[in-house]
Amino acid sequence: MDKVKIHEGDWVVVCDGRKALILENVGDWKFPNLHTHEVKEHDLPSTHEQGTDAPGRVQASVGTATSAVEQTDWHHESERIFLEQLAGRLDVAVASGRPKRLIVIAPPRALGTLRQAFSPAVRAAVEADSAALEVLGYSVTPLYVDDGKTAEAVLADALTAGGYDCIMIGAGLRVVPPYFLLFEKLINVIHRHAPASTKLCFNSNPADTAEAVRRWV
Repeated sequence: MDKVKIHEGDWVVVCDGRKALILENVGDWKFPNLHTHEVKEHDLPSTHEQGTDAPGRVQASVGTATSAVEQTDWHHESERIFLEQLAGRLDVAVASGRPKRLIVIAPPRALGTLRQAFSPAVRAAVEADSAALEVLGYSVTPLYVDDGKTAEAVLADALTAGGYDCIMIGAGLRVVPPYFLLFEKLINVIHRHAPASTKLCFNSNPADTAEAVRRWV
C-alpha cells in the first residue's frame, strides 16, 4: 500500500508548549533526509515564579463577605504565547513558498492551540494528508480535541452527526503517556456511539496515515 510521502522541501514540525523542532526533507520522497532547519524553545518558570502576588480578593456589594480570585496559570499562558509565535513563524514560511506542505506532530493541547492560531494558508499546508486521502477517493473529516475538558463530548457529537467507515486516532494522542487515560476514554466513546461495523486504525506518524486507513477500508 502507498504511504503518504514526505516530499523534498516538506517540513516536519515536532513541538510541545516549550520547544519546537523544525525538520526539512532535503532528500526526496523515496529517500527522505530530514535535516534540522530550526530549533525554537523557551524556559517556562513555574506559575508561582511568574506570578508572585497573592490571589486578589473581591468584596461583595452587600455584606462583608470576600472571595479569592483564581490565580492565572502563567505556565499555560506562556505555552500559548510560544505556540502562537510558532504559528506566526510557519505562516511567514508558507507565505514565502517554503514549504508548501507541513507535517505537525504535537500533543493534543498544543495542537489545539496551534490550530486556532494557524492562518488559512498554514492550515491548508498542514491538512495536506487529508487532501492526499481525498485524492485516493476517501471523504475525510479531521477532528481535533483538547486535552480532556471537552474531548469526549466533541467526539460523541461528531459520531452522532454522521457515520464513518473508519476512525483513526493519531499517534500524537495515542503514544504520549500523559494522554493514555484520554485515549482510553475516547476508545469507549467510539464503542458507545459508532456503529459496530466501524473500523479503527492507528498511524505511527502523519506520513503513514493513508496506509493505516487503507489497511481497513
